[in-house]
Amino acid sequence: MIIALVALVVTGVPFLAQMGIAAATAIAIAVALSLTLVPALLAFAGPRMLRGKTFSSDASERTMGARWVAIVMRRPLLATGVVVVALGALAIPAL
Repeated sequence: MIIALVALVVTGVPFLAQMGIAAATAIAIAVALSLTLVPALLAFAGPRMLRGKTFSSDASERTMGARWVAIVMRRPLLATGVVVVALGALAIPAL
């Protein structure tokens, strides 16, 4: 994304070039923060964030997400094929 935004300089329009460079800089800062600051804050406050919370691993209380993961993991190739066919069908109008 950063490369595509900086490539707006090639258009020769100064306003687009400035917008592209500014947006690319903002994205680079956001990526740098997400890779450095967020893990540091989680490491610093991690134990305090979980204080007073209890997490149960009760198998009788399975959520819809857990059931879906179990189905997909039982037959991953079939799930992949279904997703590819569905996305292909959704892409037909683009032709």
